[in-house]
Order: sequence, then structure tokens, then C-alpha cells
Amino acid sequence: LESFCFFSLVAVGEELIFRGIIFRMIERRWNVAAALVVSSLLFAVHPAIRSIGLSTLIGMASTIMISYALQPFMFWQLMKMPWYKRSVMKKKSNENN
Repeated sequence: LESFCFFSLVAVGEELIFRGIIFRMIERRWNVAAALVVSSLLFAVHPAIRSIGLSTLIGMASTIMISYALQPFMFWQLMKMPWYKRSVMKKKSNENN
């Protein structure tokens, strides 16, 4: 419970600093769009966010690899099996009619 409270307070504090104080200061000086971009970039440079960014990049790379490499490979392997190939061809001929 102590850890949860501590990390919650840290997260709320960081959000208040980056989203509240810095955002409002930039917004008063320039505009909302500039405040959004600058505060987001400052928040993204934060050390805790770097590890999340790395995890996100790994996840995106894995998704792309699965989508563009694994699925076609699996389909190609399945098309070698006669029962699957008949099923696909049957559906394709029904779509054409």
C-alpha cells in the first residue's frame, strides 16, 4: 500500500508539473498547439518515459513483423495442405458468383 501511494503521488506530481505548470506557461506565452507540442516533448525526454518508449517500439516492431512476415508465411504453409486449399478456392469461387 505504501508503494502504491508513493508511486501515485509521484505520477500525479509529474503530471501536474508537465501538463499543468509547463503547459500553462507556454500556452500563455504562445498558443495551445505550441504548449501541447513542447510539454509533450519535454515529458517524452523524461527518463521513465524512455523505457516505455522502448517497449512501445519493440511492440510496434513485433506487430509489423507478425503482420507482414508471419501471417503470409502461415498462409503459404496452410495452402500446401489440400483440405485448406480446397476451402479457400471454394470461398473464392462463391465470391465470384
